[in-house]
Amino acid sequence: MNRHGYGGGRGSTQGCARDRAGHPSNRLCAFLTLLISLHALHSGETAKARGPAPPAALPPDEALADAILAELGAGFRIYETDHFTIGYDCSLEHLLPLVGRLEGTFDAVWRFSTKLGFDAAVPPTRLRVLFFEKQDDYAKKARALGVDPVGAAGFYSHTEDVSVFSNTMTRPVLQQVTGQIERLVEQARRLRQNKRGARSADRRRDLGRQIGALRTQRDQLVEQFNKLVIQHEAAHQVFFHIGVHNPRGENPLWLAEGLACQFEIPQSRGGGRLSTINHMRLADFRDALGVPRQSKRMSEEEMGLAMARPSWLPLRDLVGSPSRFHEAGEHAAARYGQAWALVYYLSRKHDLAFTSFLASVARQTPARQVTSDERVGAFESSFGNVEEVEREWIAFSLRLHVDWKAAGR
Repeated sequence: MNRHGYGGGRGSTQGCARDRAGHPSNRLCAFLTLLISLHALHSGETAKARGPAPPAALPPDEALADAILAELGAGFRIYETDHFTIGYDCSLEHLLPLVGRLEGTFDAVWRFSTKLGFDAAVPPTRLRVLFFEKQDDYAKKARALGVDPVGAAGFYSHTEDVSVFSNTMTRPVLQQVTGQIERLVEQARRLRQNKRGARSADRRRDLGRQIGALRTQRDQLVEQFNKLVIQHEAAHQVFFHIGVHNPRGENPLWLAEGLACQFEIPQSRGGGRLSTINHMRLADFRDALGVPRQSKRMSEEEMGLAMARPSWLPLRDLVGSPSRFHEAGEHAAARYGQAWALVYYLSRKHDLAFTSFLASVARQTPARQVTSDERVGAFESSFGNVEEVEREWIAFSLRLHVDWKAAGR
């Protein structure tokens, strides 16, 4: 099986492409390094935090690479970064954005965890990632791991310890937009050849505007996928590997999802602290309450009515009944917005208690059945009465400025 090796140097997310004999190609190495650096700079994912730096490079694991290739079969290659071993079958052009986002997420999660004072553990080996060119191959793998591919554009399985993604550009919605662009481009090409006067020129300008709008739409869809899927799931994987989440205990669902939502956007300027607002999740939080866009506060009566809405999950249930989160249905976005907002609030206003709570979750004994009252009790022992915290949390979150354009509204 053909392998494409990639090994990172100290302090770098770049490495060298290797030919079939395993010898580095200096020109290709330099070219790939430039491409990844430019992509990371463009996407804003390059870590610039001043917090504690992550381990420069994890040791390569040939056994892991060989196991991935044996699992995936012919046509797949291996790409290794400082912290990830990736099995893939797409072009390098489509792989590079994944590489930048994976490494950027590892860096940001590590800096956040250590900045809080959490004793993050260095993973013993690189993290396992699978990247499929074809949606059918991705769907087959997802089903084999018990995941519905229709409801999950990408996922992290902590039981199998693997993140699984597919090429964004081959997803049906992106193929549809790309097909529209190609048809319009062909129409414009034919009009240029015909040169039939003013009407033809007007039509070409109209086609140019349509093509530009569709390309913008495609770029936005790709960016949304990269943030909400790749960075989100990679954050889950890193949190498990550095010991913030306990693979043998019960990790509160609101905490796991709320933490992952923080890293859907760059968190590089606060020295490891959560300093950047995820405007899409904040907008979802406000939608859950039914708050008008300009509102910065609510009366007790308004808050009571808002908290009785079907879209709002009371804090007692959010922390005590994970099944209510799973069964959100049409209110799924609201639940993720609540999880994001709760973690953001606790980390900003109760940072010492939040760090202590994370440590207590990480120290759990092997999983056992935990009751709702026990979950609420653990929360209250760290942060206080759940109803009082709920009101303070809502008031804090309403004061946050929402960039509605960044939220996609």
